[in-house]
Amino acid sequence: MDDARVEKTYSTSPDQINHDIGVYIFWGWDDKPIRIGKAVKVRNRVLSYRKPITQGGLPVVIEQSQYVSYIRTKDKRKASDLEIALIRKYRPKFNKQYND
Repeated sequence: MDDARVEKTYSTSPDQINHDIGVYIFWGWDDKPIRIGKAVKVRNRVLSYRKPITQGGLPVVIEQSQYVSYIRTKDKRKASDLEIALIRKYRPKFNKQYND
C-alpha cells in the first residue's frame, strides 16, 4: 500500500469522494468494516448503494454504516489486489467472497 492514500469521507457527504480508481470501505458503528469493494470511479460506486435493491443498490449498507473511507490506487489491478487483501483481513459481514 505504499502507493495508496487513505482518505476518510463521511457517508453524509458523498460529494467529497473523488472519482478515482480505488477501494472503498463502509465502516459500521463499531468502527469495523462492513463492506469493502473496488471501483474505477469510487464516488459513483459508493453512491450506487443508495439505490433500491431492485436497481442494484444495497441500502442496508448505507443504513448500517457510520462513514465511508477510500484508498486511491494507481490502477485496477492494484485495486483488485488490495480489495482481496482487505476482505481477507477484516472479513466484513456484507462481503461473502474472499472470506476463506
